[in-house]
Amino acid sequence: MDEDFFLVRQIKSGREESVEKFVRKYYPSILNYCYGKVRDHMYAEDLTQQTFLNFFQALNRYEHRGKAKNFLYVIAGNLCKNYFEKQEKVPQTFLPEESREELPDEKTLHFSTKMAEAVSIEDALMLLSKEQREVILLYYFQELKIREIAEILGQTQSNIKYRLKAAKERLKEILRKEDFL
Repeated sequence: MDEDFFLVRQIKSGREESVEKFVRKYYPSILNYCYGKVRDHMYAEDLTQQTFLNFFQALNRYEHRGKAKNFLYVIAGNLCKNYFEKQEKVPQTFLPEESREELPDEKTLHFSTKMAEAVSIEDALMLLSKEQREVILLYYFQELKIREIAEILGQTQSNIKYRLKAAKERLKEILRKEDFL
């Protein structure tokens, strides 16, 4: 059995020091993952805390079938998706009149994004599709295996390999245009 199995068992039995050990073990990884998705440190911290809160609230239903870390990533990924859905639902009617008129249409935004100069790897990552960016973040920044990423995202391993390959090719293309390579 792995360390997480025993930690979760101890947490379920009410040992507070195990809760602290568990949070200390995974907090940095989950925070980095959330930040990589939302690009705002304050929201990333909120989402990370909510991830652990949701994990502990679901603990009595949780069955350890591998790594607790993967379950945390699933929770964090869902919270980040919800964050973006809430951002998209902000109606324009709440903006002042003069601001509404100045908003560019979707085609202009898309063109501007494509033509924007990437001044860093971080900027280049933002030019990837959400799916590609997610795989890159999990594989390179969170150092997860293809199998773990497939489990977290509910995809096949071959699909994750395809996305990873496509994302790397796209990043090379973006970075070459910006004279990084």
